Amino acid sequence: MDLSYTTSAGSRLAVLNVGQFPMDVSALFPDAPEDQLDEALTRHHYKRTEPIFFQVNTLYVRMGSHHVLVDPNAGLDTNVREPGPLLDRLGELGIEPADIDTVVVTHFHPDHYTGCVDADCRPLFPEATCYVQRSEWENWENPDHPEADFAAAFRQLVRSIRDRFVLLDGDQPIIDGVEAIGTPGHSAGHMSVLIDDEVLVVGDALINMIHLEHPEWLAVFEQGLDHVFESRRKLLELIIEHDLLVYGSHYPWPGLGRVEKLGTCYGWVPETA
Repeated sequence: MDLSYTTSAGSRLAVLNVGQFPMDVSALFPDAPEDQLDEALTRHHYKRTEPIFFQVNTLYVRMGSHHVLVDPNAGLDTNVREPGPLLDRLGELGIEPADIDTVVVTHFHPDHYTGCVDADCRPLFPEATCYVQRSEWENWENPDHPEADFAAAFRQLVRSIRDRFVLLDGDQPIIDGVEAIGTPGHSAGHMSVLIDDEVLVVGDALINMIHLEHPEWLAVFEQGLDHVFESRRKLLELIIEHDLLVYGSHYPWPGLGRVEKLGTCYGWVPETA
């Protein structure tokens, strides 16, 4: 299943859903004031006592001669990759693995990059150049990384294809029409992605749309707290100034929407299919 959006520059975006997983409300908003949290949860049709189901989406972009994937996912089990759903969604668009020439990884949490490799840890997209922030790659090389399981997955899955990766430094172009926006905090080298100066992929810098509305609320798994706030301010200023369409890979289907400034707060307006 995909939902298409075409930018004013003519690039076609398709959101590819490959699964979902539950997330506890207490992990997402551990320090939120109870009355404000209840109001936000009710408004978005969530319940404090029930998990929030995160969509696992991959973004496909056709721009000119380029076929781009952002955060390809092949399942959450790093020991058993299941690229079938992702390849099926691409196949429905008439796209073969060899067609993909650009893969952008916002960060190395498994739900954002396991589709870089097949079950034998060979490149799933044999013609693709992959892009990630240098600080993100170097962070996961730390033998004493606090997220030990994720660090082991990094070593298992992508070290063997290091030659496929271009390491980026902060804000810079990736290919024409695709720009890296450094947004560290959720992970050491997390980045967001700007497409055609029109669509902003926020990755996990703003994990849930409630974090767009309450950027001061942190999840338990944020790594660099000072950087989280700075990155969220940076993104929200960019979104409001340029009226960007926002894409969140874990937001309710299709993960696209607008942000409105409401006094000193922000409001999320989903894009309808």
